[in-house]
Amino acid sequence: MNDRTSLQLDVAQAQTDWVKVMVSIDRPPAETLAHYNRREKLEILEQNAKQHRSELVQWLDEHGLAPEVARIGASTSLNVLFVQCTPHVARELQHAPGVTQVMLTEDNNLKPMSR
Repeated sequence: MNDRTSLQLDVAQAQTDWVKVMVSIDRPPAETLAHYNRREKLEILEQNAKQHRSELVQWLDEHGLAPEVARIGASTSLNVLFVQCTPHVARELQHAPGVTQVMLTEDNNLKPMSR
């Protein structure tokens, strides 16, 4: 599955009820990062985020949820991914491996998703 193209929807599959969520992902423990300098920590956090993004894309595909995802933003060192998806996927993301929290974004106000 190609991270960029396979999650884009065919126009015929497009849904009208989209939400944008901020997905917080696991990060390495502070003790693990303590022995590295700032540049090295940043590289470790960026690699961690890329790995979690790839795992999330795979999880969505394995669970048949990929057609309900319009976009997954680029991974950053900040432990968050922005996902544009259906409300159904937003709820399911809470059960994805490595996901610590899913917050609904709307007009720059963040609202926790209820389980």
